[in-house]
Amino acid sequence: MTRRTCAMAKRERDENRSPWHCAPRAWEKLKPAAREMRRRATPAEEKLWAHLRGHRLQGFGFRRQHALYWFVADFYCPEARLIIELDGAAHDSRKEQDGWRDACLKGLGLKVLRFRNEEVMDSLPHVLQTIGAELKAVPRA
Repeated sequence: MTRRTCAMAKRERDENRSPWHCAPRAWEKLKPAAREMRRRATPAEEKLWAHLRGHRLQGFGFRRQHALYWFVADFYCPEARLIIELDGAAHDSRKEQDGWRDACLKGLGLKVLRFRNEEVMDSLPHVLQTIGAELKAVPRA
C-alpha cells in the first residue's frame, strides 16, 4: 500500500463514488482474502460478531471482513460509516502501517475504532459501550 493508493481512494471519493466499496482493480484480490478471513475468524472476532450481527447493536447493520478500497475491514457499518478493527499480536509490529491505513480511511470520511483482542475477550461490555457511543451520534432517518 502506498501513498498513491490513498490518493486514488480520495479521487474516487471526490468523483462521488461510494467510499464503502472496494476499488475495482483490488476486488479480484480482496474478495477471496476477505472470504478466507471470514472462515478463519479469531475468537475475539467471533465473540464481537455475535453482538454485532443481525442488527443487534442499536439496530445498526454490520458487515464482517468487508473490502473497502484496498483494505479489508474486520467490521464495517455502512450507515454509520464506522470501521471496527481488532488487533492481535501481529499488529504490534505494524503500528505505522495501521496508522497510515486509518488516516487514509479517515480522509474518506470513515471513522475507525481499534480494539485489542484482549479487550474484546476480557471487557466486552466496555467495547460494546464504546461502539454504541459512536453509533448514538449517527443521525437516523
